[in-house]
Amino acid sequence: MLDRLPTFKVPIRIIFVTGVPEGATGKLQRIGLADRLATALVVAHEAPASDTERLVAATICEVLGRETVGRNDNFFSLGGDSLRATQVLTRLQHALGLPIPVPTIFRCPTPALLANKLELMREPEIDVLAAELEKLPPEERARLLNDL
Repeated sequence: MLDRLPTFKVPIRIIFVTGVPEGATGKLQRIGLADRLATALVVAHEAPASDTERLVAATICEVLGRETVGRNDNFFSLGGDSLRATQVLTRLQHALGLPIPVPTIFRCPTPALLANKLELMREPEIDVLAAELEKLPPEERARLLNDL
């Protein structure tokens, strides 16, 4: 079912509760529900594990004006929005020297996910092709290179 929904309608987290507060008439009392669920929404702080994660977390800290950001903290749950997401990506593009599509941060909203995606983007495809060419027998390799 989730594959049929637009990305923005797929929940990031689902929290199971034993009950939702109701008023005297039986209506759900949504006011103050976020405050009551605040403890369930807190993500345990885990420090960034790699250099790329530290760069992403530091950039998010800078843009959002926060002191710390954990590797599993969601950028948008921390107060980020589309404008700030663009600022984060622009700063990361300058630091890493590679183009980063804007939807990347929406698909990878935590430093751990974003850093992993950026590391995959940094791997030069030419090195992968060269390694695959080296595995081929010399005559096959020569034939392929001549066809280019």
